[in-house]
Amino acid sequence: AGEKVLPSRMFGKTGVDVSILNTGTLRVGAFLDRLLRLAFTQGVRFFDTAKVYNTESGFKKWFSEMPEVRKQIFLATKEPVRAIGDVVKNVDQRLKALGTDYIDLLYYHGLGRGQVDWAKSQEMKKEIEEIKKTGKVRFVGFTTHDGGAMADQLQAAAKGGFVDAIMLSYEP
Repeated sequence: AGEKVLPSRMFGKTGVDVSILNTGTLRVGAFLDRLLRLAFTQGVRFFDTAKVYNTESGFKKWFSEMPEVRKQIFLATKEPVRAIGDVVKNVDQRLKALGTDYIDLLYYHGLGRGQVDWAKSQEMKKEIEEIKKTGKVRFVGFTTHDGGAMADQLQAAAKGGFVDAIMLSYEP
């Protein structure tokens, strides 16, 4: 009651509304606790972390101190991946690190040139279905920072039709 919440928009075709701003947690160091709490009080309800950011433990602390927060936010995290099978094996590690029993969006993190066709492959489709069936992850996508592969990865995802979200780097 009386809590500030930013306007929200539908997140792709997921059917979920998320705040129009997302708070990322890369390179925030000792300011993480303050960042999470301030962003939340300012109305942000979409938060992003990753195993490689070393910030998941900060979310665990936040959720243990304020358990009501977890149900109010959309939480994305990322798992680095070298081979199909890596992500499904590590879902429970992400959950434990975050201190939650579900992840809203789990990204295959940092797909590169050797992984261009993954987003249309039957192997990745099967793994994503398996991840979602556990009930521990609502949506699955991938991130890419490889300008030489990005266009082909986006085309593969469009052809595959099973990836829920793509986060890509953009440099104007």
